[in-house]
Amino acid sequence: MDSERIGRVRGVTFGALLLAAAAATAPAAPRPVIGISHAQSRALVTVPGTLVNTTLDRDQGRLVYVVEVSSVLGMRDVEVEAKTGKIVRITPVILDRPLAREVEAP
Repeated sequence: MDSERIGRVRGVTFGALLLAAAAATAPAAPRPVIGISHAQSRALVTVPGTLVNTTLDRDQGRLVYVVEVSSVLGMRDVEVEAKTGKIVRITPVILDRPLAREVEAP
């Protein structure tokens, strides 16, 4: 083997090692600890009603399930921390619709 080819092989090998080391030391993306059904159960115990939708979002650096519940008081977003199952926040959902129609006077 000539020295130029050996240098290229060493460079490729060294580059692959650097990439592997960087991947090994990079922090893993956070994953939820509790399941979606656990989050939904916690939300429905806190705000009784009908389950509408559930999403997994990031809020202030932590993973939270946002569980939409239709209750007798209206729609509520119940945020459940995905790591602990703790209820983080309950927010009323404001629907974007007019409250009354304007009627012109005769």
